Amino acid sequence: MRMTLSEKSMIRRCLVASMVLEVSARKAGNVHPQASFSDATWQDFVLSAMVVAPILAHASQMGIGAAVLASVQATQQVTAGNPNLGMILLLAPLAAAGRPERLKQVLNGLTLTDAKHVYRAIALAKPGGLGKAEKGDVTKGDVLPLAQAMQLAADRDLVARQYVNHYADVMHLAQLLDKASRRMPMDQAIVYTHLQQMALEPDTLIARKSGRDIASQAQQRAQQVLDARWPESKQAQQRFNALDRWLRSSSNKRNPGTSADLVAAALWVVMKQRGTTGPFAWRENLW
Repeated sequence: MRMTLSEKSMIRRCLVASMVLEVSARKAGNVHPQASFSDATWQDFVLSAMVVAPILAHASQMGIGAAVLASVQATQQVTAGNPNLGMILLLAPLAAAGRPERLKQVLNGLTLTDAKHVYRAIALAKPGGLGKAEKGDVTKGDVLPLAQAMQLAADRDLVARQYVNHYADVMHLAQLLDKASRRMPMDQAIVYTHLQQMALEPDTLIARKSGRDIASQAQQRAQQVLDARWPESKQAQQRFNALDRWLRSSSNKRNPGTSADLVAAALWVVMKQRGTTGPFAWRENLW
């Protein structure tokens, strides 16, 4: 799939911007400049974005699996762990496609070699709450063609589901984000879109780490924030702060990280479609 130099440059800028803007917005329960986890900081995400973007920008030539693996390896050279595996998995096909209308073709072209590289990348990253599977278990090296492996995981992992439904959830979020960012500063729009995704369905990272009941509670609490007209009312602000505190309790096992990964991918889509990576209005304190 041939791309011009200017298109490749735009893809790379969108990759950096989507990852950095996502982690810089003060989303509930996630890392941002004023809030770290014991094993991940804002700086970790930014450093990873800097080394990952040049790799993913060449995903169309390297192959998606190879680009994912190289990105995980590069991240481990600059951080203590791997803070953004989900983002990498979502952004690699988008970067390889270059534009959303090419995405289905790219996903349909995934090979067993792609799967082997992705399995190795996941094993290196050691994501939390991975669990076991009867077939295609990454922890056992039971390699299946990537499309088949993602199909098996789609009911328990929202990132995997995008490979199956051709990013339908990401495209929906991109529409919400695009509209929101035209009426509020970009950081508020990112937080708003993250809340919308959390309220839409249980976050699968929370479900894997803390169980389905806790994930459903997180979903309900996010909806309560939105029902109070976030960010416009004082009640909504109070509910948001309470949600943030609740998500950060229990050693961050309630981290809605998969929802955040989908927002990062939606950011890439919005910026690529607009043909700009900013500048965007930014509030810092949300209200």
